[in-house]
Amino acid sequence: MTDHNTSSHDGDDAWEAFMSEHADDLQDVSRSHAARKFEKHAQKEEKRAILSVDDLDSGSFVQGGHGPRDFTGSSWLDTDDVMDRHGGGFRPPRPGLRQGTSTTRIVFGVLAIVGVAGIILAAFLPRLLAFGALFALVALVGAGGLLVTRSPNPHLPDHEDDSADNGARV
Repeated sequence: MTDHNTSSHDGDDAWEAFMSEHADDLQDVSRSHAARKFEKHAQKEEKRAILSVDDLDSGSFVQGGHGPRDFTGSSWLDTDDVMDRHGGGFRPPRPGLRQGTSTTRIVFGVLAIVGVAGIILAAFLPRLLAFGALFALVALVGAGGLLVTRSPNPHLPDHEDDSADNGARV
């Protein structure tokens, strides 16, 4: 079994022997035009370097600091805290049809359905192709009317202020 210190010492001796054997060749290489050009380029790049090892503290190299994969943000379980920090503005979805459906909304809904069905039929039947633009217009009017006549649900409170906060947001 070889000792680590002796193997590195043998490597140093071998390197010194190589350097002394090829000293003339190495001096010729170091005096060459390419070597000087490379050295000049390396010095420029060293001056231009934004970050050097000296700029980093020792915590960057040893445990105890935060690494690139360490998560320091908040968990999805902290939703209430995040919403309080960044402002509310959350309104729950209103999927219910409990409020009465007006005749206007029914008419716009029928227009949207007829328009989409007409576009599909016009795509498959060449005789109705001339009416494709009319069906598209009917679908747009119906969809636009449904969006315009959408009203907030009167059964759900607005959360514009924090006074209505009962802590049951999640």
